[in-house]
Amino acid sequence: MLHFIAQSLFSAPDPLSAPGGVEVWLNQRSVVTGIGLVFVGVVLLAGPARSMKRGWVVALGVVLLGAAVWAGGRLYVSDYEAVDTATEAFYTAIEEGDRRAVDAFLAPDVGVAAAGVPLPGAGRAFVLSGVDRAREGGLNGLAREERQTEVYTDVSAKTQTFLRASIAGAGPTLTWVAIDWRKEGESWRVRGIDVLLINGQAPGRALLNAMR
Repeated sequence: MLHFIAQSLFSAPDPLSAPGGVEVWLNQRSVVTGIGLVFVGVVLLAGPARSMKRGWVVALGVVLLGAAVWAGGRLYVSDYEAVDTATEAFYTAIEEGDRRAVDAFLAPDVGVAAAGVPLPGAGRAFVLSGVDRAREGGLNGLAREERQTEVYTDVSAKTQTFLRASIAGAGPTLTWVAIDWRKEGESWRVRGIDVLLINGQAPGRALLNAMR
């Protein structure tokens, strides 16, 4: 049992590239950046700015910049945030067994792979069948332990998520799943699902056989 737990927890695929500083500090952490700039501006107004020629203008500018970053981060939704939100909603639909919601995320040409090897004939019907089988098999929860997101272009992105599935009458199943996303119009759609690891091991064709 200890070997199984260690293997499952410490086996992981190569991580995706982390987002750049602009994305992190101006979008994902815009509140922190905005508060920080406002604080610096207030400190300048209270002290150093008084000894500077028109120092108050600089200090006020820093405060306004902080407010703009804060507001902009709340109003603007970046592709990273949109893909993260779509990924979370997709797994929530699977967890709830909501076949219709899952179907709405799937691109017409969606495919499924096991550790990078495409599974022949595994498309939309295969994914939806998996949702039904998970519900019938006693799926009680699908915890998202870790997620990585990489945006390649304004219409192409990928996520890797470490999932802990709780199934009635059985131990947890720990799975790494990669999703290829494609933007169609204003929505992100799932064009590929790759099951990378199940309990620390590559699934191979066993995944296809288990879902038949």
